[in-house]
Amino acid sequence: MSKQWVVTIAERDYKIELEHNIWTNTQKVCINGQMIFESPTKLYIGGIICFNIEGQTCAVIITNKMLGFSYDLIVNGISIITQKRVKYAATQPVAVMVNGVAQKINQDKEK
Repeated sequence: MSKQWVVTIAERDYKIELEHNIWTNTQKVCINGQMIFESPTKLYIGGIICFNIEGQTCAVIITNKMLGFSYDLIVNGISIITQKRVKYAATQPVAVMVNGVAQKINQDKEK
């Protein structure tokens, strides 16, 4: 399943793409073609992928339904689909995008 959204942040358009393989449950998120997240294993079932665009807090939310999945993009707590405030458990951002350039945030703890 592929889902796309286009949002305007800081007077610039950003295309957010989610690729969700429902058979292997792998997930990828790209912003303007730059991959910012790829699920670490095929068993990854995370439902919230957080990131920042030009200082704005964003999240892709994947909800497991009885007969499939639903997808939403949240920008500063507002659903792109419903335009209503959404409460969700924010996680550590996986990437930050500044001036159109994405930088992944290392999720591994150094020993």
